Amino acid sequence: MSFKILITGPPRCGKSTLIRKLLIQLNEDHSLYGFLTPEVRKNGKRIGFDLKDINSGEKIPLARKGKKYDSNYKLGTYNIFIKDFNQYLSKKNYLSTKTPISILIIDEIGKMELFSELFQSILKDIFTSNLPVIATIGRNLNHPIQNFILNIGGVKIYSLNRENQENVLNEVIQTVHKSEF
Repeated sequence: MSFKILITGPPRCGKSTLIRKLLIQLNEDHSLYGFLTPEVRKNGKRIGFDLKDINSGEKIPLARKGKKYDSNYKLGTYNIFIKDFNQYLSKKNYLSTKTPISILIIDEIGKMELFSELFQSILKDIFTSNLPVIATIGRNLNHPIQNFILNIGGVKIYSLNRENQENVLNEVIQTVHKSEF
């Protein structure tokens, strides 16, 4: 089983929601591993993002708004905690699949995450391997790693919007099931 699936679309179109639905749908028959980057909200307002490990549930802060945070990496009003992200990544061996039915989930390949050179290197290794991968990627990313991934070939891209979420969900599930034979 080997496939590379990228889910792209504009901000707030439901990429992370789709990934959460895929986790539920695929979890019965597949060993899923990787991470999510859920929003962190306070009083109804987004104040940042965490990185959440799919298997352990471990959470680390990825980004926060505010002057009280000290970070060399900033994106808009967010302070990006690349050191913590790199420490998390260095503990993982994403290139070693646990079972033949393992699927790596990455939510997301975005501007914040790509401040990490380690993450960029891991992505290159993952997308040139035989690992099955489902990842989200920002539509307007404009980063060399995006070109690298897209030029590899064999990467199936689904463009998501609010109207086609169920269709894309079903197509991704069909792609996964077709690749099992």
